[in-house]
Amino acid sequence: MFVVTRRGWSHWRLSDRQVRPKVMVCGSGVLVAASWIINSLADSLFVLYVAAAIGGMGSGVVYGAVVGNALKWFPDRRGLTAGLTAAGFGLGSALTVLPIARVIETSGYQAAFLWFGLGQGIVVLLAGVWLRAPQPERSRPTPAGRCSRHVGTIGRRRC
Repeated sequence: MFVVTRRGWSHWRLSDRQVRPKVMVCGSGVLVAASWIINSLADSLFVLYVAAAIGGMGSGVVYGAVVGNALKWFPDRRGLTAGLTAAGFGLGSALTVLPIARVIETSGYQAAFLWFGLGQGIVVLLAGVWLRAPQPERSRPTPAGRCSRHVGTIGRRRC
């Protein structure tokens, strides 16, 4: 967790200045896949720790890029946007628990690390390819006293 939070900070420092979030997410997909694949080949506790650090760096950059991009899409709903994005990350982790347990039972933990690492890397790479930022005028919050672009739950514009 320490590595994830530190990589998220470094992503914030780099993403909008030098490297586009799309490139960072795709590169982080490679890091995430590499960490799981290294875990499948690990023969010592030190190698597992190194792989965990690599995976933490990749996960932190992915999380920072996705949350930052989502906040740009919905600047008037920052809390809800960040919460739903975090929930999506948690749900994705929760949905893989049973399949990973089944693969470990049938094929061993090495196979589980290998196949789920490849799967996660592919998913993150594909998500990174489709990641796009909103138009600049959409990423600014609505000034106080003006109507928001968002439609309320009853279907009326919020003013």
